[in-house]
Amino acid sequence: MAGSSPEELFHAAQTEVMNGGHLDAADKFIEAADLFKLQAKPAREAASLYNYALCCHHLGNYKLAYDALDRALACVSAEKSPQLRSQIVGLAGTVSTFALKTESAEKHLTESLTEARGRKDRKSVAWLHNDLGIFHAARGEWPQARENFESGASEASALQMPGLHARALMNKALASLNEWSRKWQMQRVLGEDDPFADDVEAEQNALFVVSVKDAASAEQAAAGLEPGFDQVLCLLTVGEVWKALGRSPYAPEHKTKQHTFENLSAALRLAQKLDVKPLLSQGLGMMAEVYRESGRLDEAMKLNEAALRTADEQGVMEDLFRWEWQRGRLMVAAQRPMDALNAYERASSALTRVRHDIAVGYGNRNLGLTFREAVGAMFFEHADLVLATANGFEDDEKLQSIYAQARGIVEELKSAELVDYFQDACLNLLREKDKDVSRLDTGDAAVVYALPFADRTEILVSHGGRTERFRSPITDVELELKATRWRRELETLGSFDCMLTAKELNDALILPIEARMHELKVKTLVFVPDGALRLVPMAALHDGETFLIERFGIAVTPGLTLTDPSPVTRGPDTQLLLGALTQAVQGFPALPAVSREVAGISGVLKVHVMQDKAFLKQPFTDQVTNNAFRIMHVASHGEFKDDSADTFVLTFDDRIHLNELESMIRPRQYEGTPVELLCLSACKTAAGDDRAALGLAGVAVKCGARAALASLWYVSDEVTSRLMTDFYRRLFKDGTMTKSEALRQAQIAVLKDLRFNHPGYWAPYLLIGNWL
Repeated sequence: MAGSSPEELFHAAQTEVMNGGHLDAADKFIEAADLFKLQAKPAREAASLYNYALCCHHLGNYKLAYDALDRALACVSAEKSPQLRSQIVGLAGTVSTFALKTESAEKHLTESLTEARGRKDRKSVAWLHNDLGIFHAARGEWPQARENFESGASEASALQMPGLHARALMNKALASLNEWSRKWQMQRVLGEDDPFADDVEAEQNALFVVSVKDAASAEQAAAGLEPGFDQVLCLLTVGEVWKALGRSPYAPEHKTKQHTFENLSAALRLAQKLDVKPLLSQGLGMMAEVYRESGRLDEAMKLNEAALRTADEQGVMEDLFRWEWQRGRLMVAAQRPMDALNAYERASSALTRVRHDIAVGYGNRNLGLTFREAVGAMFFEHADLVLATANGFEDDEKLQSIYAQARGIVEELKSAELVDYFQDACLNLLREKDKDVSRLDTGDAAVVYALPFADRTEILVSHGGRTERFRSPITDVELELKATRWRRELETLGSFDCMLTAKELNDALILPIEARMHELKVKTLVFVPDGALRLVPMAALHDGETFLIERFGIAVTPGLTLTDPSPVTRGPDTQLLLGALTQAVQGFPALPAVSREVAGISGVLKVHVMQDKAFLKQPFTDQVTNNAFRIMHVASHGEFKDDSADTFVLTFDDRIHLNELESMIRPRQYEGTPVELLCLSACKTAAGDDRAALGLAGVAVKCGARAALASLWYVSDEVTSRLMTDFYRRLFKDGTMTKSEALRQAQIAVLKDLRFNHPGYWAPYLLIGNWL
């Protein structure tokens, strides 16, 4: 629009937004902002920048949105333009939420809400409650999310703001759905005989009723909107909520299929009538999904192809990913495996460009869900198809290529999960320099890679640069159920109920491979655990006579890459930095036996000890950064949570978070003096929280240490003191013993003590990463 005034550009951009043209609208808004700046009209410049940021946020470009809002805030003051400034600050909070800057998001949103209430600006209050709901949903805080969405909807209704009213109710329905989905999934893996099953079922049923009520309210609000982009979006979202609720056994009595079809049909008709192409692709694809699940494959394929064409024309990569994935599923259903493989490959290619958006809940659809929950199934479906191509092949070179491809697909998921958990895209760049241990001659170690599918589990074992394939009849759901139950049993020290489950899991995962491992003279098993298997110690698997740790050394790694696979440095100059707490601080209990741990380790190595009041955060940081300690040992409370920002180890005066630990350790990797072993001897992860276990498994990768030794749960500090001292003594007394063998012998020594022979005492210690 050459020669147009900034006001003309601004109004043209608003029209583009109403028609769903956010990309073109963004260009016009930013051009208008620059022209308003030349005319010295800061309020209009700020309004243009605010709308530009809204478009960028919708398109998933959070950095551009955040930068524009920073510029907008510099244009307006709270005194001259209080409402506009409040809107800008509120949007900055929402953008920070999606950009995973949680501290910044909460600060922006709460400050803005306080200001709006002080001005009695009810419109801004309504919008900010919706934004705060999004913030809490992104953190998985569903009750707080629903409360804020409800407040926003009530204010919007009273102020006759139908668009916001419908949007807030739509978001509330999504929050209720996602909370119900979590409980439904939990009930699915517990099993009828689980002691928690009845309570979880009651909670799940109650949440289902709430979800149905919220979906109905959102549906009514969407139907009352003026025809336009917002109505199409709300109808699509409500249709998707109803569709997801259809998984419940109570779905028929609530007519979820009918509600799904009616809302999606209405959205599709309106999108076609108004030519709202960005949403037309979604409507076509979602309706194709309904037909696919109903077995109407021909109709589903036609709709899906139309959805793909529209997404391609619009360049919407997330929709291209979704509908290529769906095309793959349709081809599987039509028994066209090669076409299915091609579709899954295209879906994977599209996903690489929108991974971040998926992980943070692009468009609110996946808000509060992990990357695995949102799209993890695609990777396993793809890997399953690839493995199927190996059936009937005898050519070893071809088989090796197929096994590597299938494993590589799931490795992409694991890599994305680590990036999602640690919120650090640089992890992928760092891992590119690592070595694939499945292709190395690992000596007497074998890498065990389990791939759980809906009808069986495939076990790929690599040794001496070759991979062999084994099968187990246990399904993905059965495996998750048993692993989750076993974790709880292991922590119940007064009962040996865990032994039955230990035998069942051993028969499923070890029995198919064990005879071959003995033939190959394998001494160490390096597991690449997935899902619920991250929560359990493989060392405690039992064949009816002996624990697995009595037969093999055990290590785990979050993926097939391993930083610098070389033995630990031993010599008279090897020094260890030891931070220790024996006293009760910051609400955490005392660890009196840590004194024996310190004394025991000091008798083996040269140790620089920082204990209790000397174990302060800043002096400890200075020691790590200014000295070339090859081993770091922290004998203090540590917690791994589902959010890496909440994961920490305790010092006397503060907490050291993972990012801070990384900033201390990682530079040493580039200076040629890497930390070879990071020991966290009193950590714990929550039972049932495989996100937290992912963090524990990935700690060595994140921090830049070659290996880590940490505990899945906290037990007795007396056992910890004894085991850790014994581990170091064995590792450094014998100049050739591997870390995995030293840990194995230390664990066996504890289990032979009748006071501590329950695996809950000795099994939770994991060697992560380099086992040599």
